[in-house]
Amino acid sequence: MDLEATRFFKVIFPSITSLHKLKIPNKFVKIYGHQLSNVVRLNGSIGALWCVRLEKVEESLWFNDGWEKFLEDHSVRFGYFLLFKYTGNSNFNEHVFDLTATEVYYPPNGKRKFEGTNTQKNSISDDSVRSLDPFTGKPLIPPIMEEHSDDDC
Repeated sequence: MDLEATRFFKVIFPSITSLHKLKIPNKFVKIYGHQLSNVVRLNGSIGALWCVRLEKVEESLWFNDGWEKFLEDHSVRFGYFLLFKYTGNSNFNEHVFDLTATEVYYPPNGKRKFEGTNTQKNSISDDSVRSLDPFTGKPLIPPIMEEHSDDDC
């Protein structure tokens, strides 16, 4: 595959969520639009797959049906940064960055990992006191997505 412009990014503005769709950059469409089927696959870092139908408006392509579910499952908010890498055959790998400019970690298949939490014992012996993870503003467990194959869409 030609490595020219295989990645594009989008910053999420209120207009994107109110439209319920996302415009794919024109430069990307000019290079790869002819390779895309009516439905593309967004392969998430959590090991799940989102099928999103494309909508063509004049010379533009938009992620449309299925896009809103993708945003909801990733808890995407205004100001988030989304990076898409086209891997061929209408497949995209996606990465989500939050307002801290760091990639959001989504535990695979809804399984929560406890890496990075405080595992040292407190000097308090009261069993009614427990340490809580720092509040991140994100769901602790993302929606459980089913395993997928290339034929799922």
